[in-house]
Amino acid sequence: QSQFLLNDAQAAVKAADVSLELHETMDDRSGRAEVLHWSARALRALGKTEDAISRSRRAVECFRKTGKRKLEASELHSIAEWYLADASPKKALPLAEQALAICKQDKFTAWEARALSTFCEALAQLRQFKRAWSGLEAAQQRFREAGDKKAEAVTYETMRQLHLAQHDNEKALDTVEQERKVLRDLGDKTGEIRLMHDLADVYVKSRSTSKALESLRSALEMAKEAEDVEEEVSALRAINNLCVKTETFLEALKVSHAERGIHQKTGNRREEANACMAVASAQFGLKDRAGALSAASDAQELFHEAGDTHGESRALALIARMQSAKATTREALDAAEERLLVVREMGDTQLQAEAMQELALLHLNGGNMLEAERFCREAFKLHRNEKRPEGEVEAMLLLVQILEAGASEHTSKMAATKALGAANEAMTVSSKCKSKVLKGKTLFWHAKMLYWNESFEDSLREAEGAALTFRKLAEAPEKLSDGMPPSSEVRELKQEETKALILCSLLHGLFEQPEKGLKLLDRARTLARACQDEVLEREAGEARRRIRG
Repeated sequence: QSQFLLNDAQAAVKAADVSLELHETMDDRSGRAEVLHWSARALRALGKTEDAISRSRRAVECFRKTGKRKLEASELHSIAEWYLADASPKKALPLAEQALAICKQDKFTAWEARALSTFCEALAQLRQFKRAWSGLEAAQQRFREAGDKKAEAVTYETMRQLHLAQHDNEKALDTVEQERKVLRDLGDKTGEIRLMHDLADVYVKSRSTSKALESLRSALEMAKEAEDVEEEVSALRAINNLCVKTETFLEALKVSHAERGIHQKTGNRREEANACMAVASAQFGLKDRAGALSAASDAQELFHEAGDTHGESRALALIARMQSAKATTREALDAAEERLLVVREMGDTQLQAEAMQELALLHLNGGNMLEAERFCREAFKLHRNEKRPEGEVEAMLLLVQILEAGASEHTSKMAATKALGAANEAMTVSSKCKSKVLKGKTLFWHAKMLYWNESFEDSLREAEGAALTFRKLAEAPEKLSDGMPPSSEVRELKQEETKALILCSLLHGLFEQPEKGLKLLDRARTLARACQDEVLEREAGEARRRIRG
């Protein structure tokens, strides 16, 4: 437990394995249950969800056999939340229902409200809103009659999430006001501050970024007034995240500096390092490369002093990306290689694979295709050994780009065949992935490799499918309602759609359908300009010249 609380999940798992053997020997079910509980959370922190769930289920059995009903319900609830986080509501629903039944039967009212919230979230993801509302409204009435205002407040929070899931933002705003009244009756200042974060979330979903920022600034002022440092930091981070998302980097820089100042006063090196990472990102967004690199270097040093190797790895990755953007390939490679050494010492295979992919990309940008391919294939092996399909696909798509970039006039045919093979592998594995964005990217690169291998009809069909996928995923308008630019996620989706449209246009040109091709290029150019992507705009212009002959 202590290792996990110190943010060293890898060490926590190793310690738990030793401890489990001891408790097995002593036939100590209570001790075994506690170790299983904490090691499950450590495994979850490492991204090993299936292993975490397996241990957590074993903990449930131990709690059940020792009669610890509240802990049994809590463990079931945790598993349900993990399944929901992984978009598996069908698996989450029965577990949340079991936890809810235990809480109701044993009258764990406060826990019942939380279990009910998770139960309703699972139903919402399954679009079973009528069932969710029925149980929620009945429970709220019961909590109100019992005078349990804490549980009543949780039901308003759950109602808000249901309204948002049904795209009824006005009703979601109403529940905020109702919950605020309950929290004021309780004298819960911290709850009121956190409610302002929830209000900001509603405004973000309503595409009113300015009102969302106002809510978060209110949370910050309330936290300062209450002298609640933890909530002050939470508000500063939330403001920073929203400012970065909307590319208002000056305010992001201001609040991240403020957060760093707080941690310098308290002497918390790890949290100061995280604030330095935020400072670096904001300065990078403001094109202050020197300041960004300085802040990222401070973060690396602070993480190192705090003994946080995972954080140090993140800082080194950021330094490598910044050096790469600055066109200093050698410095970027040095940082990436140092990161790989750090994560190898940690024994974290996922971070090792990510570091190898980063090195592969840097070598690709530097024109060293042999090293790029070597690191890429090593990353793929690690992902496959650990059964991470998303990682496998990302590595294969990077390999496709390396093979495409490394082809010469004499090796083009062979490289095209190899690249199509890698794209075929990515297509096969992508069927196991949940990410629609990753599936869309896989479809695009497969279409592009079919084009290279002169399978033009299949290429057009898949390129059109990829363009449609990205368009549907980026349904948000070009700008938010208060004039803010589109989020980075939406911009990336529009850039991906642009690439697919350019490929479609070239194929229509080959099929002697220039009008169709030029029409697609009109949209491609519009998207590229909206994203301020000069490279894609030039590619669209080049495609237009090729079609016109």
